[in-house]
Amino acid sequence: MRRACVVIVAAVLLVGCLGASGVSSHPAAATASMPNGGSTVTTDDSGPVVVEGWAPPPVAIPRDPGYVESLGPYADVWLNGGVVPFGSEEHMSYLMSCVESAGFEVTPDLVHLGYTVHAGAQEDRFFKVDAACGQAAIDSGLVASRSNPSRESLVVDYRAKLVQYQCLADHGFTPLGPPSEESFLDSGGMWDPFSGVGSAQFSEAEVVCPHNTTVVIQQVLASGRDLPDGP
Repeated sequence: MRRACVVIVAAVLLVGCLGASGVSSHPAAATASMPNGGSTVTTDDSGPVVVEGWAPPPVAIPRDPGYVESLGPYADVWLNGGVVPFGSEEHMSYLMSCVESAGFEVTPDLVHLGYTVHAGAQEDRFFKVDAACGQAAIDSGLVASRSNPSRESLVVDYRAKLVQYQCLADHGFTPLGPPSEESFLDSGGMWDPFSGVGSAQFSEAEVVCPHNTTVVIQQVLASGRDLPDGP
C-alpha cells in the first residue's frame, strides 16, 4: 500500500513516499529546481485558504533575529521587508508548529532545515493547511513573499549559488555548471548546482556545502570575503 508522505525543505514541498520507508525524492532548496522529481506547491499570494474547523495560530515575530547584521550589505535585498529570510530556521519553525496545530505529526529534519509530514489519507487537507500557514507567515511580516523576485535578489541568489558550485567542485562532487548571469535572471532563478549531484551523494554534499543560500551568504561574509561577481 502506498503511504502518503510530504517532505518540506526550506519551504519547498516534495511529495511521494513509497511504503513505510522514506521519501522518493531528495531535498531541494527554496529557490532550487528539484533534481529528482517531486511536486511543488506555491503558497505566495495565492489568496486565502480556508480549512474548516481550523485557523493558523498567531505568528511570533522575533525582536532581533540578527539577520540584518549577518547579511550585511545584502540584508535589505534578501529580507525584502521580512524580519527573517524565507526558508530560515525561524520561518520553518513557525510552519512546523502551524502544521502541528492542525493535527499533523511533524518530524524535523535538522540537516536539510525542513520537516517530514506523514499525511496519510489527509494529503489534500495537508496542502490546504500548509498553504494557509505559509500565507500567515507572509501576511504577518515574518517573511516576504517569494513570488516575482526582484532582479536584485536574483543577482544575490546567483552569486551565492556560485559559491555553492565552487564548494561542491572543490570537494569532489559533480555540480551542475553555472549558466550566465543573464540566463539565470531571465529564467527567474532556475539553476541549482546541487542538481548535478547524484542521489547517493546528495546528503553528504549538503553537509559539506550548505544548500541554504542564506547560510552561504552569512558564511562568506563572516569569513571577511564577499560573494563572487561571476564564475
